[in-house]
Amino acid sequence: MRDDKLKSQLYERRSVVLGGLKLLAVATLSGRLYQLQILQSDEYKVMSEENRIKLIPVLPARGKILDRFGQVLAENRNYYRIMLDDGIVKKPEDTVREIGKMLSFSEDRINLLLKKLEDDHLRGATIVDHFLQWNDVAVIEEQQPEMPGVSIDTIKLRHYPYASSTSHILGYIGPLSKKDQTRNPLLAHPDYREGKNGIELTENARLQGKGGAKRMEVNAHGLGVRELAIDKAIPGEDLHLTIDVQLQDAIAKKLAGIGGVAREGNSTVVIDILNGDILAMVSSPGYDPNKFLLGISRDDWKILSTDPDVPLINKAITNQYPAGSTFKPVTAMAGLKAGVINEHTSIYCPGYMQFGSKTFRCWKETGHGAMDIKSAMAQSCNVFFYTISQRIGIQGIADMARDFGLGHKHGLELPHEKAGLIPDPEWKRRVLGQEWYAGETINTSIGQGYVLVTPLQLALQSARSASGRKVVPRLLKSKNEPDPQRYKTDLVQSSSFEDLGLNAHHMEIVREGMRNVVNSPMGTAFHSRITEPGWEMAGKTGTAQVRGLREEDKHREIERRFRTHALFTGYAPINNPRYAVGVVVEHGGHGASAAAPVAQVAMREVQRLRTERMS
Repeated sequence: MRDDKLKSQLYERRSVVLGGLKLLAVATLSGRLYQLQILQSDEYKVMSEENRIKLIPVLPARGKILDRFGQVLAENRNYYRIMLDDGIVKKPEDTVREIGKMLSFSEDRINLLLKKLEDDHLRGATIVDHFLQWNDVAVIEEQQPEMPGVSIDTIKLRHYPYASSTSHILGYIGPLSKKDQTRNPLLAHPDYREGKNGIELTENARLQGKGGAKRMEVNAHGLGVRELAIDKAIPGEDLHLTIDVQLQDAIAKKLAGIGGVAREGNSTVVIDILNGDILAMVSSPGYDPNKFLLGISRDDWKILSTDPDVPLINKAITNQYPAGSTFKPVTAMAGLKAGVINEHTSIYCPGYMQFGSKTFRCWKETGHGAMDIKSAMAQSCNVFFYTISQRIGIQGIADMARDFGLGHKHGLELPHEKAGLIPDPEWKRRVLGQEWYAGETINTSIGQGYVLVTPLQLALQSARSASGRKVVPRLLKSKNEPDPQRYKTDLVQSSSFEDLGLNAHHMEIVREGMRNVVNSPMGTAFHSRITEPGWEMAGKTGTAQVRGLREEDKHREIERRFRTHALFTGYAPINNPRYAVGVVVEHGGHGASAAAPVAQVAMREVQRLRTERMS
């Protein structure tokens, strides 16, 4: 009896415990259901919706880049590519080999495609190959029923029709690094491209537009079932440059194979004096920006990055050179302003000038004889400028150089613009911690020593010399400017540039000296004169040392990389200046023989094109 009672009590206790546990479980489950279905219903509804609906970024069409007359410099073109659906194609390697055999791809090309399989994924699909020809597309479409999961897709890619001749102005676009892609979901899209250099970089925000999004219903495998809605992308803005691509192309052809360490190295800039428009900016050698669209190959990158003539650098604004004798108009104007010379001042040149224990030589060893400012400019007599530099002083020369646009940046709409260098005592104390010596003023007077300029600044120097105004260069036209194609001329809205505040008579003396450089039989650039009436050119040649001339260099062939740079700065036409030019031919020898002929082509071509368009 007692045992039965104990068993009954044990059973009752166990029943209470089990019942309590059941109640606790029911209460917990009920609480959790209340939390999920009532308190957090909105949150889980969104999560459920996200599992059912997939947002796919929609890329905007990138804006076009056009020249001043509407000629296309950069545009978007449709290309065909082969896609493999990852949810259907189980053995993509085998499929790629089958496609390669079908389209007669080389084994190397097939291996390259296989290597890319793991890296290129797009919306659950794999990119097999870009840039298919139409006949390849036809073959794939014909065989599609036998190849489930294989399809043809279209993609818009940038195209640069003028390739290398405009490469340094336009730059290029390319895919982002994985680190950069984390900034925005749109940036992670494998078709997204961003400006990497040139106008494509500096104006990327205006060109790229605004992305949209597509809402797709997907199945349990994440594959699209149907499109629900789409927020359209907003295309990028079209940009008009000041460049005249016909002029640009003509100059690029003239510069082919000239100068450089290995094959060519040079730059030319042409500016419209009236409004500062850059009509041409050629840097050679160039590169093909089309090769960067999908990511440049290692072999192509190695070729570009190891080329001694550095094709990836825009020499027109980034490379800095000793100005050489192109600087002499600056020294002449500084002397006239300081009142230490006038147009009749005569200085005798015996072929050298002694200053203390040092001898400063003229390029003409036998000397030029008696020189005034105009003949000294025409024949590029060093001794004349050596002598007047001591009367002017370095500060007067430096201030005039800066007024002429040298020694500082000009805010051009391109990356990597350099300021050049115009030295003075304050600069030397600040940078080198040394005092200025009078002998350094002598070197500065002929554009040597510390003086550095860019080809853009050479053109700007002549634009300011010819106009007497502080011409400011620009590369982008404003949005509301009239389209010059509507007129039989390159319509120009003259800008009200600030006056330099220089004596008009002094300016005319310097201009006459520059006219004599090109048009006088004694001038250093006489053989590059423009003979068409009304098109005549004025200017100044320059030859800049890369290293000090040694005695043994006079009697043997100098290694190409140590040869002097050839420079020219000028404007045309002389009676009504409209265009200015700056030319540098790296290691080209002499300005008269290497740079002046390039300037002649540029000044003749820009005037020919204008005349042709006006007729």
